[in-house]
Amino acid sequence: MEPTDFLARIQEEFSRKRLDLILISKLENVRYLTGFTGSSGFVVATSNRALFVTDPRYTEQAERECVGWEVVELRGKRLSEWIAEEFSPKRVGVEESLTLGDFNRLKKNVPLAEWEVLSGLIEGMRVSKSEREIELIRKAVELAEDAYEYVLRLLKPGVSEREVALEIELFMRRRGASHVSFPVIVASGARSSLPHGVASDKVIETGDLVLLDFGCVYEGYCSDMTRVVKLGKVNEEERKVWQVVYDAHQRVLDAIEKGERDCRKLHLVAQDVMREKGLDSYFGHGLGHGVGLEIHERPSLSSLSEETLVDGAVFTVEPGIYLPKRFGVRLENMYWLSNGQLNCFNRSSLDIVEL
Repeated sequence: MEPTDFLARIQEEFSRKRLDLILISKLENVRYLTGFTGSSGFVVATSNRALFVTDPRYTEQAERECVGWEVVELRGKRLSEWIAEEFSPKRVGVEESLTLGDFNRLKKNVPLAEWEVLSGLIEGMRVSKSEREIELIRKAVELAEDAYEYVLRLLKPGVSEREVALEIELFMRRRGASHVSFPVIVASGARSSLPHGVASDKVIETGDLVLLDFGCVYEGYCSDMTRVVKLGKVNEEERKVWQVVYDAHQRVLDAIEKGERDCRKLHLVAQDVMREKGLDSYFGHGLGHGVGLEIHERPSLSSLSEETLVDGAVFTVEPGIYLPKRFGVRLENMYWLSNGQLNCFNRSSLDIVEL
């Protein structure tokens, strides 16, 4: 984003909260604004000036990546000291992600300032994705889908969950992913009832239901998908639970296509499908979440959400049912809205694959 565009979009924040300086510290927000991909940098803005601030390790990188931004190199002094000397601000807006240590240093070096916590200022800008962001996310999903096709050829009795997870990660990284979006979930047999059952040393056995949940990061943007595989024939109870989860997923898509945008109501649509079959008590997490520079970002699709889906939003739909110590089923795709139309990033089926 150009510094002038950024300043134009935050003028209301300066005016409404009577701020004379805003400090952006969350690295995903810094990257969104400036394009900086390093691990240490801040955006400092006044009502008419926006700067990217870093240390000597990243100056050259920042001058290359932060096109249009004034790059400030801090050498021999802390950020808080520089802010005090350069601006002497009286009211400063900071992000919730600012560490306690950094905040205490700011208060020490700018002792007369008042502080205002900015909740979701840049995160709100990030909800509606640009065409370029959509394409990067599409590539991240394609890598995950390719990994899924690959791992289906490796899943067999005798391999451990950890081996499968490693193969998934290596496959995606060899093809361009920088890293995984989160620790790969491979949960087999009774462990599949753990919604976040990160891969263990358990050996996968004949008859196991295997829940696979994974994604990767491509040029900063994440993907996330969940599929269920059966080593053998799906039994009647497993098929019943899968059908309920599948129906819940489809009912949500139908609601979105008919114009429902309230994230809380969409969660309740899925929950109601499960309630009809007496299984709603086994659905203990939100319906979905936004995906972008972070694997979990706005919007949140849950029973507690107060958000609505907007054009350009990228999000998951991932209802699940988990029968404790028996098995679990979750079906997750990624979607985005464009000109009011619902689009799916994924290409593979949500059906249980029998191996």
